[in-house]
Amino acid sequence: MIKNCLFEELYINEGCFPVMVKYNQIIDEDNQGGNADPLLRYINYPPDPETFDVTYNCWGDNFDPDVDLIGVNVTYNYSPTWCPGDPPPIDPPLDLYSNAINQYDSGNYIGAKSTFMSIIEQFPKTTQAQAAMKELFQIEELADNEYLSLQQFYLTNDSIVADSTLLLTGEYLANRCNEKIENWPDEITWYENKIMNPGSEADSIFAILDLS
Repeated sequence: MIKNCLFEELYINEGCFPVMVKYNQIIDEDNQGGNADPLLRYINYPPDPETFDVTYNCWGDNFDPDVDLIGVNVTYNYSPTWCPGDPPPIDPPLDLYSNAINQYDSGNYIGAKSTFMSIIEQFPKTTQAQAAMKELFQIEELADNEYLSLQQFYLTNDSIVADSTLLLTGEYLANRCNEKIENWPDEITWYENKIMNPGSEADSIFAILDLS
């Protein structure tokens, strides 16, 4: 629970919006709203249009999304809401993601890996699929430790290739697999190309940091 902070209850800087913001109590019943005292403020600079999913959260009795959810050129999907005691929502990708995390926590790494892959293949347009892409890379060492196979999954899976967001993430993570299999020449070449031909200034900066 985040409650009764002096200014905004939740402040998120540019590029740091969590993959999943659900089942939280973010409450300040006497907040003024707007720029002075919102429940959630996202700093969006430069102000490119962005949309974030903040459904299934508890905002309190006096919630007004027009003044409580603040961000320049930002749209928030906030409905339906949820508060403790409400029936749990039916959300297949979220349920699968929670199941995968539980499998990981219990040491069932192969089962978690399979569940993360299922999310990507069945629900590629969701934030859970984006998160599952990254979780797969982290869990591989504990599951099969077959980074060459994981690399091929990132580069050739139909659900990944068909989605522009997953495709970019897959290309990056596939290159990270080169590090795990000690394919240094291809990894270095990928970063150098990203530096010379970046999709954005941030891409170039991060590629420089990764290359170092």
